[in-house]
Amino acid sequence: KFLHSAGLGAEARIGVKLPAGPEQASCLLCVMGRATCIPITEHIPEPELGRILTPLNLDAVILTSASSDSEKVFWRALGIRTFTLHVPPHAAAGVFSLSGVQLSDCVKTCWPTAEDVGLILLTSGTTGSPKHVPHSQAGLAHTARASSLFFRHTHEDASLAIMPLEHGQGLFVGLLPVLVSGSSAICSTSLDPGVFFELFDTFNPTWFTAIPTFYQALLVHARRHRIIPSNHNLRYIRTGSAPMEAEVMRDVEALFGLPLLMGYGSAESCHIANNPISPGQNKPGTVGIPYGNDIAVINDYGQNLPNGEVGEVVVRGPQVTKGYLDNDKANAALFVNGWLRTGDLGKLDDDGYLSLVGRLKDQINRGGE
Repeated sequence: KFLHSAGLGAEARIGVKLPAGPEQASCLLCVMGRATCIPITEHIPEPELGRILTPLNLDAVILTSASSDSEKVFWRALGIRTFTLHVPPHAAAGVFSLSGVQLSDCVKTCWPTAEDVGLILLTSGTTGSPKHVPHSQAGLAHTARASSLFFRHTHEDASLAIMPLEHGQGLFVGLLPVLVSGSSAICSTSLDPGVFFELFDTFNPTWFTAIPTFYQALLVHARRHRIIPSNHNLRYIRTGSAPMEAEVMRDVEALFGLPLLMGYGSAESCHIANNPISPGQNKPGTVGIPYGNDIAVINDYGQNLPNGEVGEVVVRGPQVTKGYLDNDKANAALFVNGWLRTGDLGKLDDDGYLSLVGRLKDQINRGGE
């Protein structure tokens, strides 16, 4: 109702710059369901933030009530309206209200269609400036549904959403799938391992996903404080975004008493592959099998390579972006014969499991999972 009253419909671009926690999660989901949402990392310096966001022509940005006057002045200097998120006293997790516009029922706006853009992610490419990656409402729904089905979520599941929601792993893997199964998300306010174990003991999640460096931090914290998780309800644990040393993986599996499932994704393609939960076969050293999309390995001429041969990994499917915003040069290099180029080198085995072995020369400024 608030966005409707502000005259902001499906084509409006709304930034969400909030601290981690349940209100950030629910606000992101609400904005994605009504308009185009741009999650903004809190710690980007203002000059860089202005450079990144100016080409997007944001209509508004949602800030926390703790935002300083100088921050609001920064946004207004860019010509962007600011709305303020308020958390009512003693409210349930995720409940909030917005202020910053006079509410009215006379404004007419359109609801999004399946092909409207629901989300724009900022890439974390290693060369050049970050790029803007749009995802349609249909693509977001597909990745949520595919992940929920692949990991066999039910309404009894609970995700411990520890990863930042401004990035793909936190959003595509940790949060969106819970909408399909009607399950729960336990939204952490911090990447601190102590906070993780506190939430773990209090809410008893059934699964979570995290990057390898966070698992290393969990191991250090568990050893220092002699934490041995027991009597938990975990069905699976997952990782992605970077390789993990075999010794670290073994230690994580010993700590939680479960296999650690390696996966693979990117800002441009959402999910790509993952090792399956039991009774599926988990193959350490691989990033698993595709789900809800197709993957292939190609040579320099765009031809598919046989299993076992190393080439560039490409992906296609409903969840793959149609291209960067306003960047024809990058888009010309991003696709080949209808497949998204990942810039990663890999090979497929006879069971369809993908192993990553390196990167091409980074001419494609792609985003991390």
